[in-house]
Amino acid sequence: MHNVKLVEPPRRRVRVHELAAHVGTTPMTLLLELRSSGEWVASISTKVEEPTVRKVCVRFGVATPWESHLDETTAKPPAQNPRSAAEPTFKPSHAARTARANNPLMDLGLTAEDLEHKNAAVRTPAYGAVSRVPTSPPPGEAAPAWADGQWVVLGFTEEERDRWISAGLRPSQAKSARELADAGIVPDQLTETVGGYTMLVRIRNGEGGRGVARMYIAQRNTRAESA
Repeated sequence: MHNVKLVEPPRRRVRVHELAAHVGTTPMTLLLELRSSGEWVASISTKVEEPTVRKVCVRFGVATPWESHLDETTAKPPAQNPRSAAEPTFKPSHAARTARANNPLMDLGLTAEDLEHKNAAVRTPAYGAVSRVPTSPPPGEAAPAWADGQWVVLGFTEEERDRWISAGLRPSQAKSARELADAGIVPDQLTETVGGYTMLVRIRNGEGGRGVARMYIAQRNTRAESA
């Protein structure tokens, strides 16, 4: 036979002040009465067991708290939210795209004008939509207007910009040119070697102008000390 473990039912206890409120007397009066009847109660916050609760309820002629609660729950119907019936069901404002609409084969047979009209929403999204067009061009592929604006913002004149670009920098590398210029490096020095590579090669490969300038100055100082 399998060992069956009997689960003890939960003990129902009530504090003295709660029981006093239930039977309609003061907590101190009930506390003194329980003590006089032989019950050990330290204060009005002490919990008394179910048999003692039943004796007190019989003496005062009321039902136990558990029976009163059961009568209230069975007599009252479950409350309903009055707003649930009045509020309409939420429906999204946009219609969901079907699998047929997302099928790439649906574009077959469309003319160039039809495709241009279909993809117009991607290039010019409506208010609140997320655009798929990048906000700034990637490095090395900057648009002329965007690149010129970067040079102007960083304080270069057109002549200075043309000198850096003629030396080998890309139009989108205005920030690197600014960092080199702040370190005292001019465009003609980009061909000088730093650690086996020219400064121009390092910057065109993605290194920052500030780091390249720091390496160049440290190498120049080392050579000056050893000379």
